[in-house]
Amino acid sequence: MEAALVIGYVIVLGVAIVRHPWFRSTGLTPWQLLCFWGVHVATAIAYGLLHDAWYEGGDTFNMFHTGLAMYDLLWSDPLAWGQAMLGPVGTGIPDRLAAYPDALDYWYHYSSYSMVRLHALFRLFSFGYYYVHAVLLALLAFWAFSLLVKTLHTHRQGEAWVFGLWLLAAPTVLFFGHGLHKESLVIIALSVLLYRLLPMNGRPTLIDYSWIAAALLLILSIKEFYFAALVVPLGTFLLSRYVQPLSAWASVGLTVGVWVLIGGVSEWVLGGGIWERLAWKQELFFALRGNSNVDLPPIHSIADLPQVGLQGLVNVSLRPWPTEWIHWRLGLYGFENYTLLLLLGYTLWRQPSASSDRQHLVFLFSFLVLSLLIIGIVVPNMGAIARYKAPAVFILMVALLLHWHPSKK
Repeated sequence: MEAALVIGYVIVLGVAIVRHPWFRSTGLTPWQLLCFWGVHVATAIAYGLLHDAWYEGGDTFNMFHTGLAMYDLLWSDPLAWGQAMLGPVGTGIPDRLAAYPDALDYWYHYSSYSMVRLHALFRLFSFGYYYVHAVLLALLAFWAFSLLVKTLHTHRQGEAWVFGLWLLAAPTVLFFGHGLHKESLVIIALSVLLYRLLPMNGRPTLIDYSWIAAALLLILSIKEFYFAALVVPLGTFLLSRYVQPLSAWASVGLTVGVWVLIGGVSEWVLGGGIWERLAWKQELFFALRGNSNVDLPPIHSIADLPQVGLQGLVNVSLRPWPTEWIHWRLGLYGFENYTLLLLLGYTLWRQPSASSDRQHLVFLFSFLVLSLLIIGIVVPNMGAIARYKAPAVFILMVALLLHWHPSKK
């Protein structure tokens, strides 16, 4: 039954995608649409199969089962279902919900609980089968992917299918961007955000701000550190483009200055520095025995941040070393790291950025560096780093794409 439902959904949705005029307006031919749709579906299903084989399901399947239990409340206790689906989480459990422990796993982890809520929503259409959920996530990912392809095809020089290949070229983006985990939703939200930001030439409209706000809200609810890395560069970008024109270096300086100001205010005025939050998150990872397989000194004070930050950047950009490629997964991940570094270096050396793209590139690279820095400071495990940084790698691919495909204007 599950296989029949998966095949049926894939065929029906594929036909709808090919026939719908909106997807045809992306610049992709019907066969190209079907090929990219097939890649999204195959990767989403492979994510589940591999997690089932490697980790006996892990968090991916635990969140799925919790979502099914939450969905069941719709019929047994609709008020409890409303509290679980729409109410605040992370604080004390409401009395009504305390009677349903199967629906409360991840209650104190609001980012994971957002995934549980997504599963409960998918359950309306899936009959409770995991791989139908995978197809539905593939549909969301394909929609966001087509948004970005469409705006790139409209405003950049190049073929639409080339843009599609760029966006899916990195293995970590392809794999983790199509799994029923938080990183896939962050990549979807970033695609929506860039859909509105990349073609902007005048002042943002109310519709632009609505899309931007929706993307930011989703990222905040899923991965707060990506929101923290995004909000200051985004504010600088909007200021420099639509309020006060700034040079690229002035934008970088403003971004750094605002972060220093935030750090100073949180440390000396509010009494709780950013480094304390980072140290707390780092301690959570260190508390997982056997989970630390990269060198990472602990944070004891703000004075430790330079050393820890430098080691963290090494971990996220250079580890695993070639001598550590002891199985194919580490080898593929390490090869991707070094390939991206070489491609980035070659691009910056051979392809000067157009003046019209510099503010976009400052925004993208500022977000990239801040994201990698936070991940490097907090996470001491290569596997977790690979998953966590998939949205950052996605942003790097977009930045490289802008370098190689200038604006049509």
